[in-house]
Amino acid sequence: MQQGESIGQVLDCNRRWVDVLVDEEALQSLKPGTPATIKLYGASSQELQGKISLVRSGIGRLTAGEEVAIPISANLPRNTQVRVDLSPGTQTDNSNFCYVGFTGRVTFQVK
Repeated sequence: MQQGESIGQVLDCNRRWVDVLVDEEALQSLKPGTPATIKLYGASSQELQGKISLVRSGIGRLTAGEEVAIPISANLPRNTQVRVDLSPGTQTDNSNFCYVGFTGRVTFQVK
């Protein structure tokens, strides 16, 4: 090992979120605070609860460091990143490292 070389990272299971790519047409009904349920594929018995904390538009239209949106073809899917913060106190099986890297299905409870 060299001085300053990283030997690991600390994972805080109390601050977790899920990033979801959502079709832009569905955004009208998704707002910050909207409740969501997450069912993980790798842990089918685990169901997590959370709320939308962020809706970021323009995925695929901006490149890091650019300030101008790049036009994209009308045929390309238009997805938006939606971040769901998991509810505090959501139980996890710690042997799965807080489910980092898992995939799942997110269902939003829209009104």
